[in-house]
Amino acid sequence: MSENGGASKSNSTNGAGHCGSSFFKEPKAVMSVSKYERFYKVNHKNRGIAVILNHEHFWTKNKSKKQPNPGTNADLMSFEKALKSLGFKTLIYEDQTVQSIMNILEDVSEEDHSDNDCFILVCLTCGKQGNLRARDNLYNPSILWSYFTAKKCSTLAGKPKLFFIQAREEEETDGSQVDSYPSYTIPDQADVLIVSVIPNMFTFNKETQSSWFAQVLCEKLNTYGFSEDILTLLTSVNRKIAENFESFIVNNPNKQVKKEIPHITSMLTRQLQFYKKDCDEQDNAVASMTVLDTPYKMNHKNRGFAVILNHKIL
Repeated sequence: MSENGGASKSNSTNGAGHCGSSFFKEPKAVMSVSKYERFYKVNHKNRGIAVILNHEHFWTKNKSKKQPNPGTNADLMSFEKALKSLGFKTLIYEDQTVQSIMNILEDVSEEDHSDNDCFILVCLTCGKQGNLRARDNLYNPSILWSYFTAKKCSTLAGKPKLFFIQAREEEETDGSQVDSYPSYTIPDQADVLIVSVIPNMFTFNKETQSSWFAQVLCEKLNTYGFSEDILTLLTSVNRKIAENFESFIVNNPNKQVKKEIPHITSMLTRQLQFYKKDCDEQDNAVASMTVLDTPYKMNHKNRGFAVILNHKIL
């Protein structure tokens, strides 16, 4: 499903994720897994929805076209293929405004996710000073997950919600680079995972202009998506990017070599590992035996130092 224009807010909902203003009308979140389970439950009828926000073209204040976001369509195709291979229903929205993004997320949050394992959102765009750019304006990344709290989306309560953010740093008109930093607010709810390559992290392929992050992550998902838990897989992504790739910064020969790795922020409370829904338990058990990477070397003479900073007087 592709949306090229603005997305309008739905006039009706199924009621499962909608929350009224009265305390007594607020839905009770029903947890999908028992208290002592180590793994998230991934045997629901459906894998879940994966929303992909792809931004290739942007507009200035006078509505003239800005420099397009090169390589983003290659990243889009990589994510779409990888997520479909895992069984997700992908919804693709291109070049949306801030308001359209908010409408899309609200509509998705109000759907009934009771039969879904989890939820994924991928945002491919540009950014500046820790903010993300929609077609018309900048916005804070925290908007992306603010619609998926247990209160606003009760049918995803207790289920993993994954957010992958790939944002290129915008160049100033004089070719200078703006200092930037992560400025989003970390969500205070459980069961959220945020993986971000935010502005000021230059990790792009010189030839294709696609991102190393998208290429490596999707490669790992295609190969190990059914055999490794998500955090182990993401650690492998960071390792490959850190050890094998050097960044290329467009139109800035003074900054041609730079290495960065994605930021992983996890509020997951259990391990998340996907299994094929059309295979029996024996097939999945064989798949789970695949070794992703060699673990850290832990046979040194000493374990190492542990520094503890204790502040008694403030």
